[in-house]
Amino acid sequence: MKPICLIAARRNSKGVPNKNIKLFLGKPLISYAIIKAKNSKIFQDIIVSTDDRKIASIAEKYGAKVPFIRPKKLAQDNTSMNEVILHSIKELMNLEYDFDILVNRDCTAPFIRNSDIKGSINLLKKTKCDT
Repeated sequence: MKPICLIAARRNSKGVPNKNIKLFLGKPLISYAIIKAKNSKIFQDIIVSTDDRKIASIAEKYGAKVPFIRPKKLAQDNTSMNEVILHSIKELMNLEYDFDILVNRDCTAPFIRNSDIKGSINLLKKTKCDT
């Protein structure tokens, strides 16, 4: 069983409106996280949690799945990432996804190395942590 990659991308942002789909070197910012996750061969699925149909469409174009739309109440400035992750886990379990590890991949950090993600997963397994 391979881990699932979760990329959270909401529409509204106080700092940079629509930052997740702003073009960066000719492609939407979110595309870099999706492409790197796909190319890593680490994940059984790449899931995007979003409240926005446009973000969902772009994510699917680059190969991610958007099996649910995040409720507006979980897409606010004061919404914690923990709330988003727990909501995503519940939705994925309800949709019968089978996974034991979920990796939260920040789409606004396109330079994260896949080797660091692999190392984190290995450390998680080695130390038998639950989070």
